[in-house]
Amino acid sequence: AGFTAVGNPARLIDPNKGVDRDEERERKAAQMGFSAYGVTREMDDPMAKALHGLLDHAVETDRRLQVLIERIEKAGIHLDETVDRSDDFDAQKLSKMVD
Repeated sequence: AGFTAVGNPARLIDPNKGVDRDEERERKAAQMGFSAYGVTREMDDPMAKALHGLLDHAVETDRRLQVLIERIEKAGIHLDETVDRSDDFDAQKLSKMVD
């Protein structure tokens, strides 16, 4: 119960599967000034899959970097302000590269 059948032959789609990942992906996309509107997890579009893969990778990389920063600081190593600037992102530059 609660599943939707999609396609021919039909496959079951769990509406709750991947909700956390989708939320993290959207949060990161918004942080970068990017919105993948109209792009859903179930799409077979290779470009959509690539974008989702890149965003998932960015979210995981940010998480891992945050863990490293916390461990370095707990070890008593002072990090300068360059760490605070690590999230500087130029969305316009990325848009020009994609165009």
